[in-house]
Amino acid sequence: MFQRLGMIVTRAILVADDERGLTDALAEALTEEGYRVRRAYGGREALAAIAEEQPDLMICDIRMPDIDGLTIVHRLQERGARIPIVLMSAHYQGVTLLNVVFMRKPFNLEDVLAVIDRVLPPNAPRTDLT
Repeated sequence: MFQRLGMIVTRAILVADDERGLTDALAEALTEEGYRVRRAYGGREALAAIAEEQPDLMICDIRMPDIDGLTIVHRLQERGARIPIVLMSAHYQGVTLLNVVFMRKPFNLEDVLAVIDRVLPPNAPRTDLT
């Protein structure tokens, strides 16, 4: 959350991973930290969620069976979306992409929060990319 002109604005984060347990645990932890979190259990769900409401940040697994995280990144870039993205992977691939940060699995909540603070500064205005 951050404050703008006396109003508190909750930042929206989309968590996308086909591992339901990880998705749910991360979403619950981020909700407790004050973020508004939406869950997607695969790439197709993630793209559908973004089409409905573009988040301020997406945390996404690279390897998912339906549509992988790198394909999601490319599709969003083709559409001109500028959503900051954190890609998670147990097998970091050393790829450099615009607006993308890689985070190695396994991780702890402090690691995730540090990356979020770096990618999505609390004083940055809420993204409106509709």
